[in-house]
Amino acid sequence: MAFRSNISAAPRDEISAAIVEGASLNTQLIWQDVLPPLGLNKRTAHLPKLTIAGAELNRIIEGLKASGVDYPRMTATIGEFILNPAIRGQEIGIPLEDEMDYAHLFSLETFYARQLGQNMLSLTLEYQTALTIFSTANFGTAENSKVAYTDALIDTISLVADILAALNRVRDAGEEPDTVIIPALVLERCSQGKLVKEWVAGQLAPGSEVTATSLENAINRQGYQVKVKVGRAMYNSAPKGKKTLTRIWSNSYIWVGRAGYKNVAGDAGIPILDGVGATAYWESYGLYVGETYEDKPKDQQVVRGKVSGNPTIFNANAGTLIATQYA
Repeated sequence: MAFRSNISAAPRDEISAAIVEGASLNTQLIWQDVLPPLGLNKRTAHLPKLTIAGAELNRIIEGLKASGVDYPRMTATIGEFILNPAIRGQEIGIPLEDEMDYAHLFSLETFYARQLGQNMLSLTLEYQTALTIFSTANFGTAENSKVAYTDALIDTISLVADILAALNRVRDAGEEPDTVIIPALVLERCSQGKLVKEWVAGQLAPGSEVTATSLENAINRQGYQVKVKVGRAMYNSAPKGKKTLTRIWSNSYIWVGRAGYKNVAGDAGIPILDGVGATAYWESYGLYVGETYEDKPKDQQVVRGKVSGNPTIFNANAGTLIATQYA
């Protein structure tokens, strides 16, 4: 049986490219820099967790031993942390007649396989990472900025002082911070403030612009080694068939901490997961999975995208939040 072409909907032969809205929107995702992928060989992984308090870490040896007296003794307590992937998925049906209409230009099936496999699933991990990092449930009550980040108070915004205070809070909790995450609109507003410009520019570059790089350099002049990451990603939060672009990284917070994970060799060759957390995924399942199958009753080719990555915090000491009071 022949399929009838929808002539009015088909593209003209002279057009050789597809118009795709939003194709350039999310080219600066940061989730892998904050909570990078950590493959698990089982669906549920049980890891030993050695806390500063329980495992008696970062102590000094105090006092002198008197003759004939036992050495003072501490007993280490080893905890456990459970890591689980979280499987999410989405399907999209491509009517056979639409595939045929556009077949002389490109494959809709291939296009949506790429959209789901590379774009939507990666954007999902950006969204889940932002929820995990900008969470008072994970990092406790956020510390208010010294001055609300509003237009009315722009010249008295103390972004640098707020960040330095947060860096010290993380160090006071026993971790060495290396990352600052600032939402794009927050950075743009703060970069116009008088105090921020004066501090970042300093005496070496008066009148220079405040950027993520110049802010990073100014902070590191204090002896830190941090990277400033800017949250820019957006997603369509509207119901099916509608468009409402929403920023993934809320303007309400700035996160300061030690990004994870860093799989380093510790004492006696024991591997240590150093950092705030990771995106745990099941290796047998895959971080991203793309599938296609035919739905004959609906005469559609179905593209399915799945992700098993689960952004997880396993060391809450390695991060703190600044409440920007942005408005």
